[in-house]
Amino acid sequence: MNSFNGLLSPISNGVSTGEKNWEGKGETYDIKSPVDGKRIGIIQGGTTQDVDRVITVAEKAFKEWRSTPPLYVGNLYVSLVRRLVDLHQKVGQFF
Repeated sequence: MNSFNGLLSPISNGVSTGEKNWEGKGETYDIKSPVDGKRIGIIQGGTTQDVDRVITVAEKAFKEWRSTPPLYVGNLYVSLVRRLVDLHQKVGQFF
């Protein structure tokens, strides 16, 4: 199984609050390459309780996020786009 030379773990935790990841107790799902359909990883899914926990954290985070100044948000988006472009170039070398 190709893991993009360490960019993906063999099994990725499918449950995350953005600050904390943990191994869910739900089903596992294959991550497949859009290029050739080969499996490149596995995601460990969560249970209903895992999802409830994530939703609780997300609701709290949204209350904080909606008061963030627009200029700060814009700068975050610019940083995100730059990082995605960099990652795209790294992942693209494997195809």
